[in-house]
Amino acid sequence: MGVTIHTVTRVISSGLKTTGHSVQRSPSWGQKRGLYVPACNPPPGAERLAARYVNKHPYFGATIGRVANRIANGKFTVEGKEYQLALNNPPNSLHGGNKGFDKVLWTPEVLLNGIRFSRTSPDGEEGYPGELKVWVTYTLDGGELVINYQAQSSNTTPISLTNHAYFNLAGQDPSDGNGDASLSTGSSRQSGEVAAVPDTAFDLRKAVELGRHMQKFQLPGFDHNFCLERSEARRYCARAHHPPSGRTMEVYTTQPGIQFYTGNFLDGSLEGKGGSVYPKHSAFCLETQNWPDAVNKGLPAIPSLVPGVLNCVLAMNASYSTQPWHPFAHALLPFLQPHFPSALLRPGEEYNHTTWLKFTAA
Repeated sequence: MGVTIHTVTRVISSGLKTTGHSVQRSPSWGQKRGLYVPACNPPPGAERLAARYVNKHPYFGATIGRVANRIANGKFTVEGKEYQLALNNPPNSLHGGNKGFDKVLWTPEVLLNGIRFSRTSPDGEEGYPGELKVWVTYTLDGGELVINYQAQSSNTTPISLTNHAYFNLAGQDPSDGNGDASLSTGSSRQSGEVAAVPDTAFDLRKAVELGRHMQKFQLPGFDHNFCLERSEARRYCARAHHPPSGRTMEVYTTQPGIQFYTGNFLDGSLEGKGGSVYPKHSAFCLETQNWPDAVNKGLPAIPSLVPGVLNCVLAMNASYSTQPWHPFAHALLPFLQPHFPSALLRPGEEYNHTTWLKFTAA
């Protein structure tokens, strides 16, 4: 039996008509198909749903869950029971598994000032415990796209939701890439095991020109999670600027981390808008979320988090380890900082996080 999928397009509020911002979303995968700002259309995306897109899906604009990023060895233990997930990114489980939230249909609801998508993830879906009800709401407020994530679970479950939109502030033509764009973050730490960023290639607290920065440090690209100051309120976490066009994107969030990804695995084989293809490094992602593998990183499992003796930064396809590496780590447990944020949602609790994407054009 076939399923007909309709795309929801809406210009929200009279203020947005003045600034010219609009957003398109599709109920398939809760996917953002387009974000339109003056004089450009920054996020790459597919024009249509097709088997080739589903089969080779780089998460363009998709809602990611139940757990964004990687879970070590696809295993975690909750309330004394071990759960095994699909190893769709060996040796880890990535972005919810083989059929994460990016590959299911969502129910759309057009609101007065936005669009809400909802779905119920059944108990046991992709190996996760508990029936999870999820709502993702998109609103446009002036030059800001606001994304709110809410969820409730019947059983204790790990959860970390994000949006995997790709951006190219140069516009739709991917040949005019992001090499001359500058980026800065509000983070002084990276997660994996947590490592301080000062005097490293990952110190983006001051703006750097991405192309030159990656060449200087001989980086193949970024696919790293940056730790943010913890707060339940809106806080700044990243800024990208494209000097030739004057376009700027700022990211604010209530989430504890942000994944910076530079499209390292785009290979130009997927056709997008207007027949465009997207080669390596032709777009970037700024995905607000929890820290990677947080469900396995409770205090007893992170004895390497000692200032001055931090051992590694977790990157793409790296192996996760929760074993101590420092011979005196156990003796230092009472002094460990920072703690990984909790990844668990319990019955009766509500998961509620918001991210703001602010766009301006000079």
